[in-house]
Amino acid sequence: MRLKLSAFPVRGAPLFFLAISLIGGAFGVLLQASNGWNFAWFFPYLLVFSAPLGAELNGKELVLLHGLGLIKERIPLDSIEEVSILSRLEYGTVARHFKAYTSVWVTAVVLSMAYLLLPGEENPIGAYFAPLVISMYTLLFMILTLPMKRKGPIYLSAVLALAFLLLYPLVTIGPETLVPGLVFGLFILWAVRTFQREELILLVADGKSYLLAYRDGNEFLNLLRRAANAQAP
Repeated sequence: MRLKLSAFPVRGAPLFFLAISLIGGAFGVLLQASNGWNFAWFFPYLLVFSAPLGAELNGKELVLLHGLGLIKERIPLDSIEEVSILSRLEYGTVARHFKAYTSVWVTAVVLSMAYLLLPGEENPIGAYFAPLVISMYTLLFMILTLPMKRKGPIYLSAVLALAFLLLYPLVTIGPETLVPGLVFGLFILWAVRTFQREELILLVADGKSYLLAYRDGNEFLNLLRRAANAQAP
């Protein structure tokens, strides 16, 4: 059974590619600004390998799909120890359970802010990358911590993030940045649309924690129960 389930890249290969793409890209633009090494453009493409594609529930295991389906995280149903629906009222829940995931974003934001502070820097890659990282981190932090009914601050932040993402490259580079900026802006619209309509689910299997997003947490729990009961002798 194919599920429209989003799995955050909080561990394993998806987290590795997220870290390489964000931190590598942030270091890349800084190195390019200091000594001209032009390799920063390569890292953002690695984000595709951390992007969630959905999941499959085949009766014996839950398979989380990332990176165009090339990366699969297999979770045997009999190894699941805990499934709980996280409340957005529990501030800092994600940071407590997924410290590596949080650290990747914080490190990337710090490096991106360092790039923005460079005097007179007009690197096209950095002009996109730094605002994108800062905007996405801000939105993810608010979406993962504010209760779902607090939509006003999230929508306002999305508008400000879109404006920052479009205006910073426009001012520093020129009007040729508008079309790519709009493409990057789709990431922000996707984040707001997806995670405001879905519930966050913490799944623990064999001592490993996973962060999932599904349209109805209770429905997901029922799907797991039915699949597990079908396999019971």
